[in-house]
Amino acid sequence: MSSLLDQERLRLFFEGISREIRSDLTVYLTGGTVLIYHGIRPATTDIDFGFDATDSIDRESLPELAQRIAGLDIRVQCSEEMAGWSLMPLPRYRERALLLGRYGRLTVKSIHPIDLVLAKVHRGYAEDLADAKALMDHFQLSMEELGVRFKEIFAAYPASTEKGEFRQGFDRFVQRLQEAK
Repeated sequence: MSSLLDQERLRLFFEGISREIRSDLTVYLTGGTVLIYHGIRPATTDIDFGFDATDSIDRESLPELAQRIAGLDIRVQCSEEMAGWSLMPLPRYRERALLLGRYGRLTVKSIHPIDLVLAKVHRGYAEDLADAKALMDHFQLSMEELGVRFKEIFAAYPASTEKGEFRQGFDRFVQRLQEAK
């Protein structure tokens, strides 16, 4: 099988998970997986998601199950709590998540596009910033919405060097968006 995850392979991944789980499971896609799902990017090499499982066996076995279903050529990163994966707090990400689809007992959601934009800005690599811009365009997100959510996340961020770097990265991203208009 190819070492890239595209929309079709992602759909097969969801179907595979749904056949194996014993109870209701919700996954919250993040990272490049969201861009693949929406056709913003053609492919990626990994699947990133948080999850809520109602069954303790599903909860404990899901990381290994997901990796087996994805195949050895696709890296799976998942955990029950993904807020703070990139050292950035993500308050209320579950409540803000968008429903993408259902596959039997599996519910697939994505973190809100604005949350993903801010996570990408927080990481700050060139590819992440290009992804953030593409998400802004694809979902027609407003600067006002982005600013409101930034303030909420920033307020929850513990005092640190990283917090200051996040503020600077956000300001640079906003400035580039405004210059591009």
